[in-house]
Amino acid sequence: MANKVPSKKRKCNFSDQLKKDYPHMKAVDGSESSVSCSICQSVFSIASGGRTSIKEHERSVKHRQAISARASNRVTDFFRRTEPTQSEYDLCVQEGTFAFHTVVHNHSFRSMDCTSGLNRKFYCPKFSCARTKCEAIVTQVFAPWAAEELIADLNEADFVSVLADASNHGHIKLFPIMGRYLKVSQVDGESTMQTKLLDFVELTGETAEQLTAEVMKVIEKYSIQDKVVAFSADNTNTNFGGMKRRGKENVITKLQNYLGKSVFGLGCQAHIVHNCAHTAIGMIPLDVENLVVKVFGYFHIYTVRVERLKEFCDFVGQEFQNILGYCNVRWLSLLPAVERILLMYEPLKSFFLSEDKCPAVLRRMFQDPCTELWLAFVHANMSLFHNTIKMLEGDSLCVVESTLVVDDLRKKLTSRGEDNFVASLVKPLLKRLEEEGLVQRQDFVEVSTSFFETASSYLESWGANTSNFSDLKCMLLKTIPSRDEVERAVEVIREQCSNVTIDEDELFDEVTSLREFLTPRIDEWNNPASDITVCGRWNAVLLHFRACQVPYANLLKLAGLILCLPGSNASVERVFSLMNDMWSSGKSQLKVETAKAMLTVRTHFSMSCAEFSDKLKNNNAKLKKIHSSEKYTA
Repeated sequence: MANKVPSKKRKCNFSDQLKKDYPHMKAVDGSESSVSCSICQSVFSIASGGRTSIKEHERSVKHRQAISARASNRVTDFFRRTEPTQSEYDLCVQEGTFAFHTVVHNHSFRSMDCTSGLNRKFYCPKFSCARTKCEAIVTQVFAPWAAEELIADLNEADFVSVLADASNHGHIKLFPIMGRYLKVSQVDGESTMQTKLLDFVELTGETAEQLTAEVMKVIEKYSIQDKVVAFSADNTNTNFGGMKRRGKENVITKLQNYLGKSVFGLGCQAHIVHNCAHTAIGMIPLDVENLVVKVFGYFHIYTVRVERLKEFCDFVGQEFQNILGYCNVRWLSLLPAVERILLMYEPLKSFFLSEDKCPAVLRRMFQDPCTELWLAFVHANMSLFHNTIKMLEGDSLCVVESTLVVDDLRKKLTSRGEDNFVASLVKPLLKRLEEEGLVQRQDFVEVSTSFFETASSYLESWGANTSNFSDLKCMLLKTIPSRDEVERAVEVIREQCSNVTIDEDELFDEVTSLREFLTPRIDEWNNPASDITVCGRWNAVLLHFRACQVPYANLLKLAGLILCLPGSNASVERVFSLMNDMWSSGKSQLKVETAKAMLTVRTHFSMSCAEFSDKLKNNNAKLKKIHSSEKYTA
């Protein structure tokens, strides 16, 4: 029997019928049995399986993933092309306002999962703004919106001061950089002082080189090289080279070299006053700060001790109040803490002297009959520093005002020292201790004098860096400025900012108009009942000149420069306070970039949620971004 020869299997080709059934498949050039898939870009052979090979390919993971991706892209394209309806615009306003509300009130983005669901259930079934969308709106819509408005403001401003400070959040060193400038509205001519966050960066160190590099990046980013007139920061050697401003390895020197011009170096006046109080308190024979810390620490988390203290309060007829803590970097925390200890001094003294295991330091302090005297002395005089710091922390205060405030404090301290001042709170205590032979008035006066002299000398030494600002006080409009005063102010400005151009001939006529405007108004403005700020005074002047078409170009330059010089670095410190409130332990996964966006929104949009809603409602471009999917891919 002859052997049977197997037949040869026919090769499958990409037929016309297959081309019609699978339009996404294309024949590969030069081959009748190889095809390419336009969906997943794969090339494969159908020689052995034909239609079956194509079906197997369509069931492959790669092909199915490509179909999903293409469907997603079609959805994205759909949203990008579609013009929202009015109802969709209204929904975007609601979602955007809730995103703003989340940031302003320090809610977590995660909380919007619940809030969004409740809104859908009770109010709007289409409301959709859970954590991912809420964060995207803040970081990709609101933060860029704030940056756009900031750039527009800086382009219009004549002068800008740069403020900066570094601090740690856990192990992360952060460096916010802010800008202060006078904004004159192009719509109604209103002049307002603005302090905005320019950048918020993470640092690996805190050298003068690193800090200067970050400040330079920001200046270049906003193209304000010609507009920067001042740098404000803490009074550290890294920033300014110490009290005498010596050396070249500091930020202010490097910054001036980079800009090719001199700028005002403004140390924080509130920081100076705080350090002055700390230094002066070291002259008295009681470690007040240590006492406050020790007493607070003894009761802070110990319920049993607090309950026993309450019994002592009941025994002496004193209402119990919580002991307050103190931190040496919190400018306003010492006075309230000392005041609380004085208020509860008798029950506290009885408590500690009756404790079996009372800390030796506290026992010695409360056994000393002069402890209450020196606490009263500190309380009576700390109010001067406390009230001064509160004034210096004002957002609207300029450096000329802060210089006068600090100089007024120095004069008061000098006067108290020269006149052997004894506060009314201290007098009865001093008299009783004298009668009991426990203290000599002369010894008390010597310590008191040393306290006042140390404080006055400290302020005088640090005040040398700001003494020339007293020549600019005529620009505060607290009095009617004379022409000589204005000329002297112009000289001081030119000495420090040589690029500031003032036409003195035109300025002469402008000062004449200024004096005429101020004459009938100055008494009303200086009335104690009036709360008009320096910026408010200049705003009134400029609005009147604009309405009456009176030339004021040179006065505007002077006002813009004086007002943009910050009185302290408190604005940057507030950023750290906002950051700590926002970046709590419950939000440990927050990224620096997200924190930056949130702080930008907080510091730029200084308005209520209702006011922001009205602002957002009138901006269709931002509403479209909220509506579209672009915010997820930016």
